[in-house]
Amino acid sequence: MYEIGMEIEAWCGQCKVYRRSAVTSLNPDGSVDRVTCLYCNTSRTYRPVADEKSAPGAERAIDSVDEDRLTTLIKGIMREELQLDKTKIADKWIGGKMIFRPGKPGLQEKEIPIDTFFHKIVMLRDRLRVLEQQIDANDKLSEPEKIQLQQYITRCYGTLTTFNILFKEQSDQFVGQKD
Repeated sequence: MYEIGMEIEAWCGQCKVYRRSAVTSLNPDGSVDRVTCLYCNTSRTYRPVADEKSAPGAERAIDSVDEDRLTTLIKGIMREELQLDKTKIADKWIGGKMIFRPGKPGLQEKEIPIDTFFHKIVMLRDRLRVLEQQIDANDKLSEPEKIQLQQYITRCYGTLTTFNILFKEQSDQFVGQKD
């Protein structure tokens, strides 16, 4: 059984290898429809691992595929053991959709599954966390520079608090600057 946000291995046409990818949409029968590569962040129709020999450039990438598979397997085990990537969407939003209705008459609406949007928000949050860690670990930045960048990231979190309604657990929500 697949879920939105679940990580699976899928062919990435951009990277030209199989990579860990996040499920971004499902077909009505519950099978995977679209995925987003967690390495290059490109989105595409899911191509199962079984299609390896038919993947363009697969013969050129076979050595890097084995190393990539090992890396993604280890990361997956670590995530599972450490219970990472357990961010869940609030039950009331599951299966919902966002409708963007243009202000000009005669223009077409755009519908996006809320699950897809939620996954993008979670990816953004996770990347901001990684950026914070990289700033802290950077020995070329002075302490005042680190503090300034950290404060800017905190303000970004504050800007994103509007989306907290999507999160099931309060501990997963964005937190801005506290007075």
